[in-house]
Amino acid sequence: KFLHRKRWAQFLRELKDLLSEDVIWIPGNPFNGNQEWQNKIGEYHIARETGLKVPPFIFTNNPESLETFSKQHGQNLLLREFASPPYSFPPVKINTAKIPTVLLKTSPCIFQKYIDKNYELRVVVLFDKLFPCKIYSQDSELAKEDWRVYDDARVKWELVKLPDQVCKKLLQIREKLGLLWCSMDLIYSTDGNYYYLETNRPGAHYWLELFVGLDIGKEMACILKEKNLCDTWP
Repeated sequence: KFLHRKRWAQFLRELKDLLSEDVIWIPGNPFNGNQEWQNKIGEYHIARETGLKVPPFIFTNNPESLETFSKQHGQNLLLREFASPPYSFPPVKINTAKIPTVLLKTSPCIFQKYIDKNYELRVVVLFDKLFPCKIYSQDSELAKEDWRVYDDARVKWELVKLPDQVCKKLLQIREKLGLLWCSMDLIYSTDGNYYYLETNRPGAHYWLELFVGLDIGKEMACILKEKNLCDTWP
């Protein structure tokens, strides 16, 4: 298994040198456009540089630093994963006072302030086009903290528009990440702000066709045709 992953990863590193310089990578270069190469801490830094808000967080294995952060933002924080599968887990609320010091010192973790939501957003970005999907996750007790529990009977979805300034900042993030296709997760909070959470490469999307009529495959084909990025078309 080690050789399998190592050798295929090395092949991807070599691939860019075997192709022409003007090749179009979708969703991006394999080392940018792959979930295994997502750098969540770096993404937060990029989002901040654009002017987008990110939830207050600390990246640490220092118990004293975590205690200071908890005094400011509360002891019940969100433990966010920043590693890649297979050694990763979903976000979970955790009482920082109950974390064994010996475990925290072993490996750094991200602890994030929990942001109270009005609703959530999945924004699909194709080149310079944005397709924001509003998620009424707060209508479900099951999905309030994480819409991915899929309480479809109660959680409504719809295509919406975002403020121009937010759209501009999301496109800046896409460009800085070296992606042409991605899906961004945001929160619209009870304090009236948009908070950036992460960028998926490129992000699952099939259910959006069923829920809001967004056919990503068709949109991608139209964009490629408009940009004359395909050699032949029927």
